[in-house]
Amino acid sequence: MTHLNDQALLAHWHRHRNAEAFRELASRHARMVYGTALRVLRNSEDAEDVSQECLLALAHTRRPPRRNVAAWLHRTVYRAALNYARSRKRRGARERAYAETLPESTGVGWDEIRELVDEAVAGLPESCREPLVRHFFEAQTHESIAASLGVSRQTVTHRINQGVTMVRRRLSEKGVVAPAGAALATLIQSHSAVAEPAGLAVEIGRIAIASTPSVWATVASYAGGAGMKVAAAAVLAVVIGGAAWRAGAPGSDVAPASVARAAAIAEAAPVTGAETPSRDAVAPRLTRAAVAEVAPDSEPGIFAASQDDHASLSGVVVLPDGRPFAGSHVWIVHPSGFDVRRGPSRAQLCVADDAGRFSQSGLGPGDYRILVTEPETMAFSARNEVASVSLAPGEQKTGLRLVYGQEGSLTVSGVVVDAAGKPIEGVLLTTEDEVMRSAITDREGRFALRYLPEGEVFVYATHDAYTRGGVNARGGDQDVRIVLEARGAVAGRVIDAKTGSPITRFDAVCRPGYLVNYRESVFRDNSGFNDREGRFRMENIPAGDATIAVRSAGYEPVLHHVTVEAGMVLDDVEIALEEARNRGFSGQVLTADGSPIGGARIYLDALGHVSRRDGKHVTVTDADGVFRVNDPPPTTILVHAWHPAFAPGSGKASDNTVIVLKPSARLDVEVVSGGAPMEGVTVRATCYEALYAGNDTRAQTDANGRAVLDEITPGDITVAVEITRGRSWHEALYLQPGEAKSLRVDIPESACVVEGVVVVDGAIAPEALVCLYVETPLGREILQRSTGPDGTFRFDSVPAGVAQLAAFTAGDFWRAFVDDIPLRAGEVSSVTVDATMPHAVRGAVRGLGPDERVLVLAMHGVLSLEEALAAAPRRLAEPVVASTAMSDDGGAYVLPLHRPGTYTVLATAHRGNDFVHHVGYDLHVVEVTDAGDVAIDLTVQR
Repeated sequence: MTHLNDQALLAHWHRHRNAEAFRELASRHARMVYGTALRVLRNSEDAEDVSQECLLALAHTRRPPRRNVAAWLHRTVYRAALNYARSRKRRGARERAYAETLPESTGVGWDEIRELVDEAVAGLPESCREPLVRHFFEAQTHESIAASLGVSRQTVTHRINQGVTMVRRRLSEKGVVAPAGAALATLIQSHSAVAEPAGLAVEIGRIAIASTPSVWATVASYAGGAGMKVAAAAVLAVVIGGAAWRAGAPGSDVAPASVARAAAIAEAAPVTGAETPSRDAVAPRLTRAAVAEVAPDSEPGIFAASQDDHASLSGVVVLPDGRPFAGSHVWIVHPSGFDVRRGPSRAQLCVADDAGRFSQSGLGPGDYRILVTEPETMAFSARNEVASVSLAPGEQKTGLRLVYGQEGSLTVSGVVVDAAGKPIEGVLLTTEDEVMRSAITDREGRFALRYLPEGEVFVYATHDAYTRGGVNARGGDQDVRIVLEARGAVAGRVIDAKTGSPITRFDAVCRPGYLVNYRESVFRDNSGFNDREGRFRMENIPAGDATIAVRSAGYEPVLHHVTVEAGMVLDDVEIALEEARNRGFSGQVLTADGSPIGGARIYLDALGHVSRRDGKHVTVTDADGVFRVNDPPPTTILVHAWHPAFAPGSGKASDNTVIVLKPSARLDVEVVSGGAPMEGVTVRATCYEALYAGNDTRAQTDANGRAVLDEITPGDITVAVEITRGRSWHEALYLQPGEAKSLRVDIPESACVVEGVVVVDGAIAPEALVCLYVETPLGREILQRSTGPDGTFRFDSVPAGVAQLAAFTAGDFWRAFVDDIPLRAGEVSSVTVDATMPHAVRGAVRGLGPDERVLVLAMHGVLSLEEALAAAPRRLAEPVVASTAMSDDGGAYVLPLHRPGTYTVLATAHRGNDFVHHVGYDLHVVEVTDAGDVAIDLTVQR
């Protein structure tokens, strides 16, 4: 793992408890950590203890540093060393001794400033602290620091020089006149690099092996003031053998005296990432209560309630040619199902040894899915599944043979570079089609994705310091080139709109894209700022349009839109916050005949999607169906109601809100292809009339190809079957309140290929979204692809029929179309999509009220008002929509169009950021010719 950067190693550790990853990460920084502690404490034994404490802190923190691990460790060890010194009453004596020897001249030596240097460094901004710590305390070159941080060498040099200047300034504030510039840098460098003691390297290995957060939390209280070595030994004692022990736990027969013996066993026992030591190493008998206390986060069924129920798995992972797949990751997925977002919390990870062998014990009875992934990449999904297995209580299943890569034998290889052509190391590459393969680029930026099947594959490339990219490739392609664009940064300040004074405490995030609706979920755990001047700085922002979201207690939240340039810093962004307003409101939930509904749960969501039955409702209606919300989140637009006897409903968040609930409908769906059932596909039913009432019901088909969807809001329903990623089948139907229907979906076989290129103004259009709408005798399908850097696209899995093709060249706003493409079995259709927009419909919308905005759509052909309003919320799924635009504050709009023709122009007016409900509309049919743009003013009818 030596080729992985700090962030990748930290991810390996915190997500999967990979001991090798933590050992490598800690070893990189051990010298710096120990040297920092030694400079403060001036005692090697004390410094070693504090170093172990800080490495344990890195292992167990619930908020690991997202970047700049060295800077985080330096600040942690410095503060820990100070606390250690204070607890032994040494700091006061040292400071008095130091004050008596302060020189009056400018010629100070290292002994006079050594312990103040770390204090000054710990107080530096992170952007300066990280390169300074790496250079002076870890002896890294400017070039290596620049490569790891993803910045230029000149930037690193500038930040180090700036950091040295700030350190000298901070020393002068302490009464020390330190040497200037290079002299101070030389003084620090010559006395900072020290070798960590051998004992610390041993403890790093012990920490990596023994670190289990839930266990450590209980042992720490037992270890107390006994020192970190005793605590580490205690952790080892409770982890050995897959058995957990909590000091003082009821029913435990392990005495504190056994800690040293268990630590000795741990040192003697060989430990690998693939095997769990025998449970006979430590003998406590776990009760059900003890397990609940020690491992509260464990999933039921991963660890059995008692040791008598423990089952185990062991076997070998091989490649298609029979060679062992050394270092492969074997994921044993919890019986309750696979959730890629939760990942390891529902799966056990085993790392195969050099012979491809793996084993896992402590499993509960049940049916498990087994996934195999590449070493070190830590990217996986359900498409990595290679086998399934059923375990009985206490069963020891051995001899499992897992074959990785049997889906194909082709390789896609290439290089990832930046805009200047420089290779990028540490980029994660993943495929997003029938099978998932992953790889990480080496120092030359090269990668290889192996064991792929024939056909097209889309390769994603992700790196923290660059904008995500990707390319379409085919199995067997070599020399694939992916270009990633460097991210930028945003800096500025937050002020009170009324007084102009800085707001010192606030949350702020910068998200790519043009966000219209504010929502609390945009903020992350590390989005808080505390600065007396109200300043903020956010790094690694993708180039292009971005939205800064800011909130602070007592103020209205703000969405501030900016444009970020690649590799540049957008400075001096000023964001003013208004005082918060009271938004309390009340309402009532009724049936269609006006009867009150008591016990209905009330939800709030500015985006209009309901999360039902998750315990996050804000209130419940009383016997009269009445509810009151006193303190809703800012910018709340809608209020939703759910009751088990009805379909969900919604209304505007205002006083006297009335929400009408209808009896829910039910749909039994059978999905087949060629007469055979399709298992594991997602079926989704959406009522667009009530989309923002949270009605997006979905389920997966079983082994018989069947899925049941209930709690569907009645009305016009669209049923979508997600066949594969980027390919879905659609059918429209109508459901009455309380009605139950059956639907058989016959997916036609894929027999055609559609390929082509998207161009704009004669140049290729990379990263355009291409949608193919196919009408077949069995139904309608929608396929989606993105163009690669060369502007090309290819659809391999296309049924025969008649298709329309749409290219979205600027998000959801500019569209170009190719109509009526005949698709015949076995044929390849080549298409060039010219997305140049030489025509437009433009004008202004009249009759707008205060705080109202207009969404304007141009649709092909002549549509009635009902047809246009029905297509509006389904813009991506409806090829009839040709262009979409938003009016500015004065009501002006521009609809760019790529060809002449007859268009229906629909304008819907909305209040504020509420794009869910329209308060008015206007509709006109226009004829666009080659003669020029068409000007038309619209008037909102209410």
